Amino acid sequence: MATVGDPIPGQPLLDALISVPGVVVVCLDKNARITALSDSASQLHGVGPEAVGVDYCESFLPLEGASTMRARVMAIAAGAEMQCLENTIIDKSGANRLMSWSLCRVVDRSGVAGVVAVGWDSAARRCESQGQEARIARAAAIAEQTTELVLLCEPDTTQIVEVNMAACAGLGYTQGELLAMRLSDLVVDGSGRPAPHGRPPRSAVPAIRRGFLKRGDGSVIRVEATTSLREFPDRVLVLNVVRDMTRSAQLAEKLVEAERERRRAAAEAQLLKSGRLVSIGTLAAGVAHEINNPLAYVMGNLQFLLRDLERLCGDPAELRQILDETLYGAERIRVIMKDLGVFSRTDEGDHRSPIDVHEPLNSAVNLTHNEVSHRAQLFKDYSETPPVLANEGRMAQVFVNLLVNAAQAIPEGRSTQNEIRIRTGVELGMVYIEIKDTGQGIAKDALGRIFDPFYTTKDVGEGTGLGLSICEGLIREMDGDIQVESRVGRGTIVRVTVPLADSVRRSPYGLELPAEHSVKPARILLIDDEDAVARTLARLLHRHHVTIATSGREALECLQGSGPFELVLCDLMLPDVNGVEIYYRVRDEDPAMAARFVFMTGGAFTAATRAFVEETTNPVVQKPFDLPHIEGLIRSFSGE
Repeated sequence: MATVGDPIPGQPLLDALISVPGVVVVCLDKNARITALSDSASQLHGVGPEAVGVDYCESFLPLEGASTMRARVMAIAAGAEMQCLENTIIDKSGANRLMSWSLCRVVDRSGVAGVVAVGWDSAARRCESQGQEARIARAAAIAEQTTELVLLCEPDTTQIVEVNMAACAGLGYTQGELLAMRLSDLVVDGSGRPAPHGRPPRSAVPAIRRGFLKRGDGSVIRVEATTSLREFPDRVLVLNVVRDMTRSAQLAEKLVEAERERRRAAAEAQLLKSGRLVSIGTLAAGVAHEINNPLAYVMGNLQFLLRDLERLCGDPAELRQILDETLYGAERIRVIMKDLGVFSRTDEGDHRSPIDVHEPLNSAVNLTHNEVSHRAQLFKDYSETPPVLANEGRMAQVFVNLLVNAAQAIPEGRSTQNEIRIRTGVELGMVYIEIKDTGQGIAKDALGRIFDPFYTTKDVGEGTGLGLSICEGLIREMDGDIQVESRVGRGTIVRVTVPLADSVRRSPYGLELPAEHSVKPARILLIDDEDAVARTLARLLHRHHVTIATSGREALECLQGSGPFELVLCDLMLPDVNGVEIYYRVRDEDPAMAARFVFMTGGAFTAATRAFVEETTNPVVQKPFDLPHIEGLIRSFSGE
């Protein structure tokens, strides 16, 4: 390379990075005058050292391209980022040749900035492989583009002779400061005290070293360096490519923390599931008791009727009493199963909708009746409250846990002397639910830990310590809050607050349950694949004209050929064509008839059916049926 004057400090590194044959290198000052030329550049233009000091743009570029090249050189010398461009130059034969250039900034030892222009013949370049093109492009700017710290040093003295900008940034020194230092000056131990640098590498085979370097601000970074001897035209230097392992360690720590967080979330989900199972286990005995009692007199009365029907026919009053008791028992079973259905919907994720908070609260009261009734009297001080935005199943789970806790804080056998009181109301834009008991209370030193997982004040075998932790998590997920006040010997107050719903989706059917005699006969299509259920409901609706379809296909045939119906009672879960599909088919052909659908369900939903139930504005009724409610629907659809 033809040069003149003070050499560029980066010349050895530049030689190493642009050693690809045929690459043109032109070093320029800030005014685009030549300060050095590579052999390839000299051959391209047919000049030698005498070209140093010549205006490159004026002498070797056509007039139309000179101004663009000059502007780029001046901008980069002033501090602009590396740039690439394509223009035409004049070769030694006087012919125009299209060249591609990469321009980057360099600073000599005296602080004077210049520009290194690395170029290649565009026409010839286009004939090379894509991989070779990438290699040459990277070679021109790798020293400044790499994020690794690159330092070229003298083998014996470790005097630094060249660094890239990443080294300046990573070590906290200016380029001039580093060029005046030895690498051994930066080597320290983990505490920041000077440490031996070690022997220089003896070959071009890279060796890996690990240690610590001291930054300009006095901080210490852990590094891993790949060192090797590199032979340059004028001398042999040590090439150090240094990686800051402090950042890698921080990244590794973040990855470990992310994995720890993932495992914690998975553990919390498992705890939630475990807590729900604990709640179900606690309820199991009480639910069995609540179901078995009414079931006992339902079955007993039915057996009695079968045995003594002939005798009883002579005494209608006694027969009516037996039937009334049987229906009352069946109704109790229906309510219990409805409450269990609410409790089972805790697997709906974070789905929230506007609900009346008293619905899950009453379900929880019914489910915990057996647990509470032997320990305390339960009182409800309900106020009229607007809908809240919550998950009904999860609210029921919270209330079940809180009621069971309240009951277990009271000794058995003195129910008339103790009470559990439930209050509801609205305060500061939130609905609150207070559950107050007259139990033994919680000690002050334990009160701060009651929401910790696995912490419990109950006797061994009575609690897992998960209940309140799960309750807090569920309420927080619904943007609510839960607070506890307690005094030993005086009892405990648990206060839950949940946000109001912004709006409530209302069904268009405002129903008032009519007296039986006021309902006019209506044409009803009853769709249910359970024959016994269909016949029972048809028998209850004997004053109306009921058509029964026991499959989806049969229902579609009735809807197409039997004329209009005032009401269609359609089971959601059918084996061939389900209720949702029947509804959509009818809606496409007769939207007015689709508006007369009332859906029936026993509570078992697929994901798609559940989504439909949540979105539809058609009424949905639960099995077993509430006959007055059905009659009210008939009256509404009949236009009365």
